[in-house]
Amino acid sequence: MGEKIWLRAVVSMSKRSKKQKGHSKTTSKPDYKRDLLLTELEISRRLDRVFGTTYDLSKLVRRITKEIGRVIDISNFYFAVYDEKERKLNFIIYYEEGKELSRESRKLSGGMTEYVIEIGKPLLINHDIRGHCEKLGITPYGRDARSWLGVPVSFRSEILGVITIQDYKKEYAFKDEDVKFLRNVAAKIGMVLWSTRQVESQRRRASLFRLLAQVAKRSTRYLSLDQVLQIIDQAIRTNASELSFRLYLKERDRLKLVSHAHDENWDFDLPYILGLGSLTTEEETIIAFPLNWRKTIIGFLTLRLGPKVPRDEIKIYESLSDQIAIAIGNALLFQETKERARRL
Repeated sequence: MGEKIWLRAVVSMSKRSKKQKGHSKTTSKPDYKRDLLLTELEISRRLDRVFGTTYDLSKLVRRITKEIGRVIDISNFYFAVYDEKERKLNFIIYYEEGKELSRESRKLSGGMTEYVIEIGKPLLINHDIRGHCEKLGITPYGRDARSWLGVPVSFRSEILGVITIQDYKKEYAFKDEDVKFLRNVAAKIGMVLWSTRQVESQRRRASLFRLLAQVAKRSTRYLSLDQVLQIIDQAIRTNASELSFRLYLKERDRLKLVSHAHDENWDFDLPYILGLGSLTTEEETIIAFPLNWRKTIIGFLTLRLGPKVPRDEIKIYESLSDQIAIAIGNALLFQETKERARRL
């Protein structure tokens, strides 16, 4: 049911003793709520120390999980980071029976974890999970659990991930205190992840500006078309290595593919996209930027991006297509000038 993993917060129940008359000792009853609070404060303190040690999202998540493991049992649990652009779950940490397993990312599929992302609130089901799923319109996957608790990791109403607990043997395995405990821990993790993503976003923007500057610098030089295309391809791969793109040049009545990367799964109709200019679905945005040179379209830069692309990022891509057009246009003009000189 859901993912084949569960997380159970295991808190050692402390025993306090106090001396009575006659030097006798009386052991107080364990206080479950008190020990949960102490554990929560310990996690918060350790997460504060982890924050800022790295801005690599994968490394940071692993360090956070390691710190959680110092105070709770993580022998069976997973922590999935939600990629809103790609609409998929990335399982950064995945433990089963105390062993770390490799779990591939997957697209959202309407399961219980996805439902937590959709509602943005914890979901606790302590019995008849399939019956509850049917009422909620959820498609249960995997091994049947007897109890299930999913808690979103969020910050400022933005869902960043999900922590899920399952128990395959017991009904009513989780209490309201468990929900509150994991919500508070998830809030701390959410703040750290959000801050890390902001740094990653700034780094991405800086890389795109470097790409733009490199292409602009080359556009003023007199180079052959092959040299220009090689420079453009190298600049994109160096500064935007994950960018899915195709670069086309017009040759009379057809388009010639001259550069591309990460386009193995492109299955859309190119003429249709070129006619629209852009196409946005729940999973992706495809944009064809025309390469305008002296009021003539000499080609297209086609990009395959996530479903929600910031407007300022699109502006950068527009500027990139303009600079590519200038660089290629200058190369074509240089080539034409050389041919004219040769014929004289």
